[in-house]
Order: sequence, then C-alpha cells, then structure tokens
Amino acid sequence: MNRLEYQSAWIRSHNTPNWLIVKIFLTIIYGLSRIFMFFRVTPNAATVIGGLIGLASVWFVYSEIWLIAATLAALSSLLDGVDGAIAELTNRKSKFGAILDALIDRIVEIAWFVSLIWMGAQASAVVVCGLMIMVMEYTRAKANSLNLDGPGLITIAERPTRVIMFVMLNIGVSFVGTDTRSATIGVWVLTSLTAIASMQLFFRFTNKLRNNSSGQTN
Repeated sequence: MNRLEYQSAWIRSHNTPNWLIVKIFLTIIYGLSRIFMFFRVTPNAATVIGGLIGLASVWFVYSEIWLIAATLAALSSLLDGVDGAIAELTNRKSKFGAILDALIDRIVEIAWFVSLIWMGAQASAVVVCGLMIMVMEYTRAKANSLNLDGPGLITIAERPTRVIMFVMLNIGVSFVGTDTRSATIGVWVLTSLTAIASMQLFFRFTNKLRNNSSGQTN
C-alpha cells in the first residue's frame, strides 16, 4: 500500500473530510511508519514506545521543563498514529493490539490530566474534563460494540485535539509560568469541546439506530 492508498483508506474508514491538514498529518504518519517498519518495529512495540514517551513528558512537566514536555507529548501523539499505520501496512491488525492501544492511551491521558494540576489548573475543572472525555469515549466504544459506526465518527475533541491543548498549555506555561486562571480556562475550553463531541456522537448513533429500525420495519 503506497502513501495515497493509505490516505484514502484512512479517510474513508474514519469518515473524515478530505482536508489538506489531514493529508499532511497522514503523510507524516506514513513516513514515520515506514521508518519503524525498516527497523522491524511491530505495531504493539510502537504503541508501548509512544506510551512511554507520553509518560516521560509528564515527568518533564513535574520538573517544570515545559518545552521538552510539549515536544514529547507531540511525539507521543504521532506514534499513537504510527502503530495503527504499521498494523495496516503490514496486515498485522489484532484485537489485542486494539485493546493495548486504547489502554495505553487512557493511562497516558490520565497522567497528562494529573500534570495539568501541576501547571496550575483547578483540580475540579480537571476532574470534570476527564469525566467528559470518559463519557465520550464510552459512547464511542459502546456504539462500536454494537457495530453502529466502524472506527467511529471523528469529532472536534479527538485525542489529537486533546494533545494540542496539552502542548499549547505547556508552551504557554513556559512563557508566563504556572497560572491558575490560564490553565483552568484551557481545561474548560477542552471540556466544552468534549461536551459538543459527545452530543455529536450521541445524535449520530441514535440516527443510525433509527435508520436501522426503519430499514428492518420496511
């Protein structure tokens, strides 16, 4: 599978618009996956490497080395796409790999949310945001278990969006220092985006159910 074929397959399976920024992102993922494949890195190994880098970024937040934390978080996000690309390109998809990927994603995100408190965000705001993300991801997982939408609809609050917010907060803190107001506002913005995404998923899946019911009746 070449780069264009991979892009087309990913965009089609994820119900994503054919935007330039998506193509650029997928081109980077494709290039990195080819490098990993050259060194015979398996999809699961790439998942674990990305997770370890994500957790390492939290240590740098704790140490107040903000720019390195931001860089490692961004790299971890890229590797989160690389493992899936390797699995796709080498035809090594597995249920274990999907579970491992989801588990490590949640562990890293929980660690990131804890580090938001170290940046100065109010703990209550962080907890509410984390709960909203859990609701969104549970809605998607439940719908997927019912075979309603394949990989699921791409929303405005996907993991790349959450990583971008985390990276931006790290960069901001590097310039202005820990600031409770700025960090908390950033968390509430992400909470709002996640609430919108949850409603987007809910209405998408309920419409699917309604359409399926209508089709069965007819």
